[in-house]
Amino acid sequence: MEKQITHLRTVLTADEGGGKERRSLEELEDLRRELKDFRIELERWAGKWKPNLNDGVVITACPLWKLFGLPKWRKDLKSCWRELEKGEYDWAHLADTLWPDRVREKCEKDRSPAIAHGLEELCEVKAPEKKAKKEKKQDEPELEIG
Repeated sequence: MEKQITHLRTVLTADEGGGKERRSLEELEDLRRELKDFRIELERWAGKWKPNLNDGVVITACPLWKLFGLPKWRKDLKSCWRELEKGEYDWAHLADTLWPDRVREKCEKDRSPAIAHGLEELCEVKAPEKKAKKEKKQDEPELEIG
């Protein structure tokens, strides 16, 4: 990618002259800026983002919401990212990757994320006891389906 950016910079600094060429140069400059922003965002997440498809597509992709060009996807992913930041999806593996202390604290009080992350031993809430199955009374006839 660095090679393409350098090439675009060279093309943009060359004196091309007329209006049509100028418009092409402006388009190339926009593309250069877009590529630069794209690279910065990817580098920002490169060491932190560990996708886990068990989280689902939207949660998995939400940290990269700025990179999506389609308005609907961008809006949905941005909304999901904000909810993830607030702790709405602490059951997700991504939440545990980004905010492990917060997730562990939640696991102490809530069995659901504790189970999702395999941290049941941290949970202070006891598991519900299994109900005993009702036994058939001896004098009740069994129904035959025939």
